[in-house]
Amino acid sequence: MTVRPSGAQPNGGSVTIGALVGGGTPNRVVYIDNTGALAVSAALQFDGGTNRLTVGALTSQGSIIGSNGASAGTPDFAFTGDPDTGLYSPSANGIGIALGGAPVLELGATTPDSDQTMAMGRCRIDSRATDNVYISHRDMTSTSQHSLRITAAGATSLNCASGQSTSIQHNNTTRISVNTTGLGFFGVAPVAQQNITGSRGANAALADLLTKLALLGLITDSTT
Repeated sequence: MTVRPSGAQPNGGSVTIGALVGGGTPNRVVYIDNTGALAVSAALQFDGGTNRLTVGALTSQGSIIGSNGASAGTPDFAFTGDPDTGLYSPSANGIGIALGGAPVLELGATTPDSDQTMAMGRCRIDSRATDNVYISHRDMTSTSQHSLRITAAGATSLNCASGQSTSIQHNNTTRISVNTTGLGFFGVAPVAQQNITGSRGANAALADLLTKLALLGLITDSTT
């Protein structure tokens, strides 16, 4: 079989399958550049032994890093007429999907570990602490900034970043709210734990009420 690319050929010759290509590099993909000449690129490699096609330079871990800087704005695998939509690699051992140049989904992490990171739009799901699941806004990345945490044992906690508040709502109306100050119920602004003082006298009902409220942690019983 003889391949005859269009345009002038050196010495009027042709390229034959199985023949050596002058100046070629093993496993490099040959293509026709924008001048019509045959060319190769370190970013395009094909291993005939494993039938593996890679785009981008290989790192020491064998992961693909984008040849153009692994940018969501210029993904390595793009579509004709839509060059900023496609697949790219944000980091070693990671893969991302870009829509219109914006990252909408990222899978993987910087190390080959079972604890990975996934981002969808502005939602981030990761394991910033080993063997835990964290859900947060994609800009909230520290351990103390998560919104929801689930441990391997199934313990679940709600959380907010410093200076923010956590609330439980019904029909968009706050029923319970928590912030740096303390706790609030039924839309009342959170207050610190209350301290009840004064003489109890012989009022058994009041004494029992104080005991129960303290048991729930809603007050500190300092009465005499």
